[in-house]
Amino acid sequence: MGCLFEVSCILIAAWGYSLFYRCSDRFIRQRLAIVALMFLFWQFVIMVGHDMPHVTPSGFFWYLHFVPALFTPAVLLMCALRVGTPGRLLPLGFAEPILYLITGLCCLLVLTNHAHQMVFSVEPADGVYQGGLGLELGYWVILGWASIMYAAYVAVLASSSHRKMRYSIGLVCIVFAVGLTYVVCAALRVGGLYSVPLTLAYELMVVIGVEICLALGFLPSFTRYAEMFRSLPVDLGVFSRSGVLGQSTDSFGPMDPEVVPLAMGNLRGLDSTEFRINQKPGVLYRVYRVLGGFVLASERTSGIEAQRDELERQYQVLGRNIEALERTNSIAERLARQKKEYELLDDVGRSLDATVLRICALLEDLPDDDTQEGLIERQRRLFISKMLVAYCKRKGGLIISGQSGDDYDRERMRLIIGEVASDLRTTGVECESMVVTSRSLPAQSFSTLYDCLYDAALLSLELDDPVLMTYLGDADESLVEMRVVLESPNLRDTHDNPVLDAFREKLASHGATCSHDGEEGRIAIAVRVPHVPATAEGGGEAW
Repeated sequence: MGCLFEVSCILIAAWGYSLFYRCSDRFIRQRLAIVALMFLFWQFVIMVGHDMPHVTPSGFFWYLHFVPALFTPAVLLMCALRVGTPGRLLPLGFAEPILYLITGLCCLLVLTNHAHQMVFSVEPADGVYQGGLGLELGYWVILGWASIMYAAYVAVLASSSHRKMRYSIGLVCIVFAVGLTYVVCAALRVGGLYSVPLTLAYELMVVIGVEICLALGFLPSFTRYAEMFRSLPVDLGVFSRSGVLGQSTDSFGPMDPEVVPLAMGNLRGLDSTEFRINQKPGVLYRVYRVLGGFVLASERTSGIEAQRDELERQYQVLGRNIEALERTNSIAERLARQKKEYELLDDVGRSLDATVLRICALLEDLPDDDTQEGLIERQRRLFISKMLVAYCKRKGGLIISGQSGDDYDRERMRLIIGEVASDLRTTGVECESMVVTSRSLPAQSFSTLYDCLYDAALLSLELDDPVLMTYLGDADESLVEMRVVLESPNLRDTHDNPVLDAFREKLASHGATCSHDGEEGRIAIAVRVPHVPATAEGGGEAW
C-alpha cells in the first residue's frame, strides 16, 4: 500500500506541474495547483499517520484527512466563479473569503471532534482508533456542504458555457455522482468498498472531472487555443531557432527545402522580413521573430497582384479621364470668361454710344446768350458733359480690367466712388460715400454698380438742393450690395415725371430695385452683385 501512495504522489505532482502549461488563466491555474498541493498533503498525512499506532496522534492525523477533502470543492467552485456568470456579478474578493470561512468552520468542527463527538463517535479499541466508528449529524452536514459546492461548481460551469456544450457537462456530473456514491457507500461500509483507499478514489474522481473540464473547454485551456491555431485559414508555421517545426496550421503545406534556411538567414538581426523564391514567384514568404524561434507564413499573391494590376490600369484610365475633365473645365472657364468679356464689351459699347449721343445733344443745344441764366445753364451742361466724358473713360478702363482679369478691391472701389463724389461736390451736390467690404469685385459686377451710381449722380444734377449718399458693403457670403439714397425737394409728389421714369427704367435694366418716398422727397436704390470667391485682405470702413 505504501508503494501505491508513493506512486500517486509522483503522479499528482506531475499533474499539478502540467497545469501551468495547460491552463491559460492565471487565477484558475494557481487554484488548481493548490488542489494538487492539498492532494500531496493528503498523501503525506496518510503515510505519516499509518506509522503512528498511538491513540492521540493517530486520531489527529486521521482528522486531517478532511481538510483537503473539504477545501478541494471550495477551490474548484472559485475556479468556476472565475469563468462563470456569477463571477461577473459577484466580486471574487467578496465571495472567496466567505466560501473559505464556511469551509474552515466545517474543518474546525472535524478537527475538534475528539472533544464534542458531533461528527464521529469514536470508541478506541486496543488503544488505536480502529474500533467502533459512528457517523453523527455533523458528518452529514459536512458531506451536504461539500455536495452543494460540487453541485454549484457544475451548475456555474454549465450556465457560463455555450448552449451546445451544456450537454457535455453531464460527463462531469456522472464523475462527481460516482464519487459521491462511493464516499457514502464507503462511509456506510457497503459492499466492502472500505477496503479500497478512499483517498485515491476521491483524488482520481477530482482529477478526472478537472481534466474533462479542461478538455471540453469549460475551464480555459491552451488545448483550445491549439485547436483554434490549427484551424486558422492561413499558411503559418512556428519553428524553433534551429529550424524545427513546432506548431502549424492545418493549411500549412510542405515547403521547398530552401525556404526555411532562407528564412533563418534573412531574419538574422531583424524582427521581421519577407522574401520570394524563383520556383514560386507567386508566393510571398513572411518571417517574424518570436520568443524561442520564428514564425513563417506564406501568402499566395498571384490573385492580389492581378487585382493590383487591374487597379493600376483603372487608375491610369481615371488619370486620363481627369486630365480630359481638367482640359474641358479649362476650356469652359476660358469660354465663360470670354463670354463675360464680350458681354462687358457690348454693355460698355452701348453705354458709350448712349453717352456720346447725350454729350452731343447737350453741346448742340448750348444757350448763346450771355445772361446770368444762360451762363449758369451753359456751365451746368458743360459739367454734365465733363462727367459723361469721365464716365466714358472709366468704362473704357473696365474693358481693360475685364480683359486682363484684374479685380476691384476695396481701396480701388473707394477711390473710384470717391472721385464721383468729389466731382459732385464741386457742383453743389452734398455727397458722401462709404465702402465697408473686404471682398473684391470682378469688372462685370463693378460695371453694374458704377452705372447705377452714375445714373443717380446725373439725376442729382437735374434737381434742386440734392443730397446723395452711397453705401457699399457685404450683403451675405456671396453678394455685395450698394445702396444709394438721393434726396431733393423736387422728388416730393412727383408721380408723372418722365425723367424719374427713365431713371427707373435704367436701374431696372441693371437689375437694381428703386423705391420712391414722395412725402420725404427721397429715392432709395439697392443693387446686389456677386463678388470674387477669393476673399481679399483688408476690411473695415473707408470714407
